[in-house]
Amino acid sequence: MKWTSCVGKELSTLPSARAGILPKGEAVTSDSCRDAAYGGGLDSLGLEAFEDAGLVPGATVCVVTDKNLLVAAEVKEVDHYPVRVAFKVRTLT
Repeated sequence: MKWTSCVGKELSTLPSARAGILPKGEAVTSDSCRDAAYGGGLDSLGLEAFEDAGLVPGATVCVVTDKNLLVAAEVKEVDHYPVRVAFKVRTLT
């Protein structure tokens, strides 16, 4: 995943990766995260749309990388001024 903060203020995935958002309060398991990644269609998301998309503290961005690794990035904090999003990132098996 790539974060662009100075110019575009956009979170985006590489074309060969798959990503989606697991809502706050949902159990984060390998199965639920993989399902969210393949079903989520999170290609690109501007900072102004984070909350509307459910990207709030407690939600998890799930990514299947181009190397077929499953990554769960729990949103810990979202600040708009200055632009900052903090994640707790872990790999799942």
